[in-house]
Amino acid sequence: MTQNDLMQIRGVVEDVLEEKLEQKLEVKLDQKLKPIKAQLKTIDNKINKLQKGQNIILKYVDDQDTRIEKRVSRIENHLHLPVSTI
Repeated sequence: MTQNDLMQIRGVVEDVLEEKLEQKLEVKLDQKLKPIKAQLKTIDNKINKLQKGQNIILKYVDDQDTRIEKRVSRIENHLHLPVSTI
């Protein structure tokens, strides 16, 4: 065997070892990230619930604001008051 043959064998072995190491690291990383991913999913669900609640509250407030605006307008018209700019 020549020095060149040994260098080629070394390169092949290094490539195989690197590939195996990367696979093992990916498996370990996935195992470490599983609990974090589960927590993130839980947090996402909680955020979605909060956003739904917030949307319900905003719709209610908008509806109430519209109703009050109409009432004030009718009262102003009835009492012949100038239109408020609030």
